[in-house]
Amino acid sequence: MKESSDQEVKIKRFVLSIESLQMNLNLYQQFHLVASRQVVQIHTLEINKPYPVLFARWLITQYGSSVLVTLQSEENIDVEIYLPKRYSDVVDDTDIKDINTGRKNYNL
Repeated sequence: MKESSDQEVKIKRFVLSIESLQMNLNLYQQFHLVASRQVVQIHTLEINKPYPVLFARWLITQYGSSVLVTLQSEENIDVEIYLPKRYSDVVDDTDIKDINTGRKNYNL
């Protein structure tokens, strides 16, 4: 019985270690992609074209809390979009964590 609980603890530590490595890798990628990002307005995106969401984060703007997402454009230049309030209102911290760790993949 004690052996199984020791194994569970080791497995949990291993999983946490992997999650930490994924978050560090995502942070590393974000720092190195900063130079190739530009903030654009959502209406400049093509309609009916999927843009993969690479990263998401909460920001406080002059209009209140908003979600800034980094999208992969077809030119391999990342663009950042502030989500409209109606979308930011349904996003929670778990969604952002899932996007940033790669557990969930979304297109805008």
